[in-house]
Amino acid sequence: MNPSEEQRLQQLMDEVTTPEDSESESEPFSSNDDIRDPTYVDENESGSDNTDDSVSHGSNDINETSVDGDTGCDELSDDEWQDDSAEIPDFGFDDARSGIQVQFENIPSAVQCFEKLWDNEIMDMILTSMNTYAAGLHNTGRPHRKNSRYSSIKPIIMTELKNFLALCILQGQIKFPSIRKMFSMDPLYYFPVFHYTMSGRRFEQLLRCFSCSYGQAVDPRDKLNKISPLLNRLLLNFRLTYYPSENLSLDESLLLFRGRLSFRQYIKGKRARYGIKFYSLCTTDGYVLNLQIYSGKSKEAKGMSKLEALVTSLMEPYLDRGYHIFMDNFYNSVGLSKKLLKRKTHTTGTLRSDRRNNTKAVTTLKLKKGEHKWQRCGKVYVSKWKDRRDVLCITTKYHPKLIPVKNRFGQEKIKPEEISKYNDSMSGVDRNDQMVSYYSSPRKSIRWYKKIMFHLLDIAVWNSFYIKRKFNTKLTLLQFREELVKDFLGIPNNLNDGRKLVKSGALHGGKRSRIELDNLDVNNGENHEQNMHFLDKIPNPKVPNKTHHMRCKQCAKNGRRKETKYLCKTCPNKPALCIESCFEEYHKKIKMSDIEEFSNSSYESTASPDDEEYLNILEERTIPKNEHYLEHTVTVYSDTVPQYNDGEFNQHF
Repeated sequence: MNPSEEQRLQQLMDEVTTPEDSESESEPFSSNDDIRDPTYVDENESGSDNTDDSVSHGSNDINETSVDGDTGCDELSDDEWQDDSAEIPDFGFDDARSGIQVQFENIPSAVQCFEKLWDNEIMDMILTSMNTYAAGLHNTGRPHRKNSRYSSIKPIIMTELKNFLALCILQGQIKFPSIRKMFSMDPLYYFPVFHYTMSGRRFEQLLRCFSCSYGQAVDPRDKLNKISPLLNRLLLNFRLTYYPSENLSLDESLLLFRGRLSFRQYIKGKRARYGIKFYSLCTTDGYVLNLQIYSGKSKEAKGMSKLEALVTSLMEPYLDRGYHIFMDNFYNSVGLSKKLLKRKTHTTGTLRSDRRNNTKAVTTLKLKKGEHKWQRCGKVYVSKWKDRRDVLCITTKYHPKLIPVKNRFGQEKIKPEEISKYNDSMSGVDRNDQMVSYYSSPRKSIRWYKKIMFHLLDIAVWNSFYIKRKFNTKLTLLQFREELVKDFLGIPNNLNDGRKLVKSGALHGGKRSRIELDNLDVNNGENHEQNMHFLDKIPNPKVPNKTHHMRCKQCAKNGRRKETKYLCKTCPNKPALCIESCFEEYHKKIKMSDIEEFSNSSYESTASPDDEEYLNILEERTIPKNEHYLEHTVTVYSDTVPQYNDGEFNQHF
């Protein structure tokens, strides 16, 4: 090429390069987020999106113009691309440092792993913010309407916050159509643990106040200031708790959100399509190390493109340490690989054919199926392989060569080494998204920061499960979440009968006091009945302050007819019992299985015909309901329970 042709080519390149201020004049729906090479669909790779086109509702700082610009990268010509191989630099990654960086005295519990990530500083931050928010609600719009839930908001304490988070985690495993159904007494939706933990109104108050930035000094120019305090602290704990192995993966994910938000994104190939975009750096098996939330157009960094600045920002804690990062064709370029190579970081991934500085001898070459062609520029290799489609790759870690690879069916196939390693190591972000989606806490909300906080809570649960799995490889995510919820609520792990939880009352101390779980023998499944039942005289419905006689329940079981003036005022059915021996014998034999037998059959009265008028009077009375009874127990025995005042009911319940 003569000098005049070189000058002409330089002029054409200058005309093609779009200046920064022309971004606002670009098409409002320009493709900017193709996370997989559209020319590559590997038959062994599953669960990945191959043609994801991201479209911004506003102007996006990472679009085709800024990607292809590659500012700060020197012009390269085909003469600098060579066909011979060069030595791959070895940066001496220290794999001995990889692993858990915190100390545990013994095998940690679920809550101990979780609190290493979601630590006390985060809990204090959220608690302060929620109380500040609650005080603002109480002082806004006064005077409040009658029965307004904001007219009197009690201060939130740490125990309540932990119980609230436990219910939010549990909510991801048990699906409800609405929040009110969580605390409904409807038999279709009745779950005692929610009533046991807190009232429905209190849960709604805490959900309304759930935040992390109120009472904190934040930058008003930061669009993410409502979430930044929590995000920064949580990411620091992620990195301090676990030191990753050599291979890392970088990709983006989308959190569903259809509310009004200036930086909401549209990605056609994603399941959610509309939402908040996260750029995630993970290990190859899914542990989240770093996150960056797309918040709109940003200024271009000096000496590098916006994409290069994004990748460098996410990798900053791990640069100059010999790591190897896998990325898809949205991020990769020759200029980025050279910059990261100078920071002792290898790159491997797919590459777009129209990227600036690519080798034309490889990108434009027509190949037959199975053929493989590569060239290098310095220590950056660009290769092309023909499978069902053309696959263009870039790597600084491997010499491009064909190797035998077995797929998941055990069939052997010849593939380039860089593509095989990419398929094995690129799924870290997809793995994280998959595991979080199984039990997702976020619900519909018009407040975007609440969605992100719940999403970060799910990520923290997944990362803590990842830590726990290092000690117990047979543990499942569902078992871990159940153990975590029980630890937060103070429910013994060996308490397997939920009916005892109902009988123990509520944690929130409602109108009825509760019986402590210590009063229940959770080892053999039997109640300490002899310590919980008390005698009382049967009231006479006709003459006040006089006793009445009824047939003894235990004597009737033994085939004897005997009347007594005493009953057990603690049992749900208020049985009439003789004071001598029947009272003790009855309570030794009764178990929860007996209650089930009563609930599944119609109750037969043991009263004599002389008591017919007495029973008719009892039917007309309104029976005080104890919210801590089993529903079916109250219903079955409602026709035989005399009326007592609240003091008598509350004395032992």
